[in-house]
Amino acid sequence: MYIGGTQLAVGASDIAVVAGEHDSALIHEPAVDAQTSCDPYPHTGLHASFPAQPDAPGQARRLVVAALQRWGYEDVLVGDVALIVSELASNAVRHAASPFALVVRVEDAIVNVSVRDYTPPLATAPNGGLTSRPLHGLGLIDAIAARWEVMATPDGKVVSAQLPCHAPVDAQR
Repeated sequence: MYIGGTQLAVGASDIAVVAGEHDSALIHEPAVDAQTSCDPYPHTGLHASFPAQPDAPGQARRLVVAALQRWGYEDVLVGDVALIVSELASNAVRHAASPFALVVRVEDAIVNVSVRDYTPPLATAPNGGLTSRPLHGLGLIDAIAARWEVMATPDGKVVSAQLPCHAPVDAQR
């Protein structure tokens, strides 16, 4: 299967992004429980790991866009989440020079986007010393997201952003 020019090898619940001979990412997309299929906000998630390579943020963005569209979310939300994924993944590759793990979860009326990299935060200050500046990556995230934060981990950090969302289009009918 191809999404945005990226080849995807699909298994039962795992998807492997195949960009080249040595470039790949493993994605796990849990099956939706039949009991939650009537829930207007199905507990939906996507987990993926990417190498520290220049094309990885684009792969992550295309993957998330395809998943949100498949889950039935509206274009405005898909675009906002795509921008957040692009910025956070680009920061992991460009500034942290690190592979990264991406998690996108939709629960209740919130989309949570998290990118974990393996470089410690810049400081122990709030949000790891990362600040948002207008017209820069975190400034855009600050303008779009209801909330964003940086959490230190033993081997790096997780930067996450939350956005409110409406039920998928199919659930609204």
